[in-house]
Amino acid sequence: MPALSLVRHTCLFSNILPTGARRPLGAALILIFGGAVSAQAQDWTANPHWILLDREKPLESKAEAKPAGTQLTEAARGLNTAAPEAGRTANLGPVGLSAEAYGTLEYSDNVRVEARGKSGLIGTVGLRFDGKYQFTEIQDLSVRGEVSNRHPFYGPGENRNLVSMAPDSMVRFNAWVSEVRLTAFLKYRRQLDPVLSPVVNNTAILDQRALTTGLQADLPIDKGNIQASVLHEYRNQTGDDALSLATWSNIASLRASRELSAAHKAYAEFTHVLSSMAGGPAARSIISSWGIGDEWRATTSTVFRLGGGLLTSSYHLPRAKGDETSAQTPFLRATVQQQLRDNLGYQLSLTRTQNEGVTTNFFRLTELSLVPNWRFSEKIGFESSASYQWLRESGIIAETARRISYTLGFGYSVRADTEARIGYAGTRKISDFTVRNYSQNRIFFTLTYRF
Repeated sequence: MPALSLVRHTCLFSNILPTGARRPLGAALILIFGGAVSAQAQDWTANPHWILLDREKPLESKAEAKPAGTQLTEAARGLNTAAPEAGRTANLGPVGLSAEAYGTLEYSDNVRVEARGKSGLIGTVGLRFDGKYQFTEIQDLSVRGEVSNRHPFYGPGENRNLVSMAPDSMVRFNAWVSEVRLTAFLKYRRQLDPVLSPVVNNTAILDQRALTTGLQADLPIDKGNIQASVLHEYRNQTGDDALSLATWSNIASLRASRELSAAHKAYAEFTHVLSSMAGGPAARSIISSWGIGDEWRATTSTVFRLGGGLLTSSYHLPRAKGDETSAQTPFLRATVQQQLRDNLGYQLSLTRTQNEGVTTNFFRLTELSLVPNWRFSEKIGFESSASYQWLRESGIIAETARRISYTLGFGYSVRADTEARIGYAGTRKISDFTVRNYSQNRIFFTLTYRF
């Protein structure tokens, strides 16, 4: 999958900031463990432009793909990537609704990933919902969202109630015009968070918002799909004066995919981004990406994915003296996914890409990650992950850093509608700027109930 294939769950574009400070343009690279948003702080955050460009599952034909009754969309790489089963919670005529509530309690010994960290205990309660209204056989309206309230019992942000909207909260309208499916969507995100707050300028709570509107068109072709997307995105961050930043982005993307055989599927993709910034490392940026990729199912239990291409970028009026104003970066993503047994599998990935920076115009990131999964029984499962990241910033005075992250966790199905999870996550960063070194250890417990 190429660097701009724009899939949220594989998003590896990250920003780096000194001692936990953050650029507002990127939504935080939040660890989601068992569906509950954790309080993990990261100084490299997800890419601002592509995180909201998730794609719909390609369609074969209108006759096969049009919705029926209260069936909710089954999306693979979609705007509704976590679509639940049809009307799990309620079915009222043409309306299908699914919902779940969760609570999380987390302890961190370094909430804001500082060189000398402060510990904290944070409680979170939240509600996720996914509903769909079927106007006609070729028109439907869906709403998806997550609302949560975080309360730090002690540590940074102590005794503040922080209500947030999840990054993929969205309203979407689907309609068919002949064989073309048109999808208009609106996404909104707001996060008030002491974890994301920089340790500089005495900012206690960082307020981040994002509003995205767009249109996506899907046209099925022989054994494949052509997909075009255009969107406008506004993001802003409010803190002390030095942290008040904003960005406006216009994004266009075109992707074509085709099944070459029963075991091979290839795609080509182009993305173009124009951004204007107030308070960022540059006043304007232009980013383009060309990529190709292939998915090969070697056996029923083994899948290989390989994607690559070229990303070009240019920056106007950079703030950092001597920073690079243009770059060309080859990118790569290679993945092997294998199910060794019915209850045991893993995914191994190698990624290299370029992303916009925070104190400088951009940085290049290489990551090797392993995600095994093991279910002991129908009720008990083991989850873990490990990753090694290496990056280098642009410019004359540039940071070179490594970060090692790992998680361990167990899940237990209390009942068919209730699940409990407990886990540990550790992070270690080693930088040639010693003030940016840190370590962090987190322990968390989550309880989820599906209505």
